[in-house]
Amino acid sequence: MSVRVIAQDALRATLSALDTVEWNWTADEAPSLAQRLGWKLVEVIDDDGIVVTPEWGLTRDEVNIPYSNGKVDRIIMRITDVAPDPDAETAKVLQDTFVDAVAVGKEVLGPPDKNVPGPEPEVRWRRTQSTIAISNTRLAINIAWARNEFQDMLDELED
Repeated sequence: MSVRVIAQDALRATLSALDTVEWNWTADEAPSLAQRLGWKLVEVIDDDGIVVTPEWGLTRDEVNIPYSNGKVDRIIMRITDVAPDPDAETAKVLQDTFVDAVAVGKEVLGPPDKNVPGPEPEVRWRRTQSTIAISNTRLAINIAWARNEFQDMLDELED
């Protein structure tokens, strides 16, 4: 299976933008945030969120920005196509893409603050308001951008 991957320049620009864009994580600001990031609005889902496209050239090139009680807690962006039943070759492509994405992350964001090894590895950079993470879910490579308080809550639930 052929897996499309975000271009390195687009990944670099995205990570740089996530590192420099500050906002207060409210639902009201999400559409203007998407616009500042250069993403196009695809759909408004009532009070539940919005769907945007960063136009990275992937099969399903959409990012969901869900709302919870008027806030946005986390945004997850796929930076590869989804490989629903990856064979060995596809798994290698995903792992290589993960390694390459982390290298770009280190270049743009500096040394990571946390490295979570295992079958679904993740590397994180914690900032003042938010945490940026790159993960290999074995089906796709994702970037998660979360409010620090929400990331801390997720970490507590996993412990």
